[in-house]
Amino acid sequence: MNIFVYLHKRKDNGEVFYVGIGESKRPYRKDNRNNYWHNVVNKCGYDVEIIHSNLLWEDACEIEKRLISEYGRKDLGLGPLVNMTDGGDGKVGFVFSEESKKKIGESNKGRLAGDKNPFYGKNHSPEVMAQINKTRKENPWIPNEEQKLKWRLSMDERDYHPTDEIISRISKNMPHHCPIDVWIKEGDYVGRFHGYSTFVREVLGLRAHDPLTKKSYTTAVSKICGIVRGRIRNKSYKGYTFKLVNNE
Repeated sequence: MNIFVYLHKRKDNGEVFYVGIGESKRPYRKDNRNNYWHNVVNKCGYDVEIIHSNLLWEDACEIEKRLISEYGRKDLGLGPLVNMTDGGDGKVGFVFSEESKKKIGESNKGRLAGDKNPFYGKNHSPEVMAQINKTRKENPWIPNEEQKLKWRLSMDERDYHPTDEIISRISKNMPHHCPIDVWIKEGDYVGRFHGYSTFVREVLGLRAHDPLTKKSYTTAVSKICGIVRGRIRNKSYKGYTFKLVNNE
């Protein structure tokens, strides 16, 4: 598990005012910060310093607690930190229920929109952007085979039947994702697919991000697009024929 321990420092004097832990994007995010944190940032800005990475959550919690104790919390009169706890009390991988997500969404609707957002009209400093880019390059997120399998199973479990309105909108805005019906050239119906790329992945077994099949994947999608759009005389590809759903 790739957990970071980070410090936020005042831009005016370099003093540490916050100690935190989290995954790769958390050190640079401004959401879910307390009012004292925003007061400091609005007054003088801040820099991010990553001091530990590639930690287990439990180890990061221990380091966070130690650092908060060393620097001292401002609300307790012990130091400059705006942390409101002694650390080690967060969670990683926590998943809200659908009901909780709905309640949170309703309560937050419009609360941080437009000029109500603390970062409205502002930009990250070049130093912060450089640190963000460095962290992303050093710790790229690449889904493992287990995650890919979960995604595929999730897509397979969805009983998705697009309405005529949705099909029309998709066809207009995303031509390569138009729903299509597919038959074997001899006449047997294969099924309906949400787009050219879906058919190419599921039936032909080609992948856009696989170095071995990337070129074939692109060619297949292009050929099918040309067939259904009437740009190619040949009406079949790899033994299959195609028809746009919205042409029915």
